[in-house]
Amino acid sequence: MAVAPFSFERTKHDQSTWAGRTRHFFTVTNPVYLFATEGQLATAKAKLQAFRDGKRGATTDAELWEARTLTDAVLHPDTGVPVPAMFRICAFAPANIPICAGMLMTPQTIGNVLFWQWVNQTYNAGFNYSNRNASGSLTSEKLAGIYAGAMTVSCGIAIGLGQAVKRAPLNAATAAVAGKAGP
Repeated sequence: MAVAPFSFERTKHDQSTWAGRTRHFFTVTNPVYLFATEGQLATAKAKLQAFRDGKRGATTDAELWEARTLTDAVLHPDTGVPVPAMFRICAFAPANIPICAGMLMTPQTIGNVLFWQWVNQTYNAGFNYSNRNASGSLTSEKLAGIYAGAMTVSCGIAIGLGQAVKRAPLNAATAAVAGKAGP
């Protein structure tokens, strides 16, 4: 497949088609970007700056797209600062696997439900904060209130649904399935 000519004005894959959006999704969620080194990032930034300065040299379109993808995957778009690895877009699925496993596979005691809801909401808060619109004006107090609200709602719903399933007149198989739907 031919590589599209490099541009800062558009993405590598055509976003007007389903196939292009799918390719773009798989590109930005590639877990390999979790392991990017500072040296790789510096090289990618240098290639992109040389292109901006009109000094492309022998750098190919493929190399420029890879450099842009790496910088887009690692650097916050507003601040230009690297996003912590566990909060990058490419970490979302791998980080949620153990969280989902913990939520679904541990016994549904109130302690376990509260713990895994706390882990889930804390990860989500860190992820959302790390990928936020940095030009916004949310104060620490406002963020703490949002986090507390999310914790309260998620724990309340999880425990409430768990208790409702226990009290519902369901056969054992239905109760087991319904009990796992509430964490």
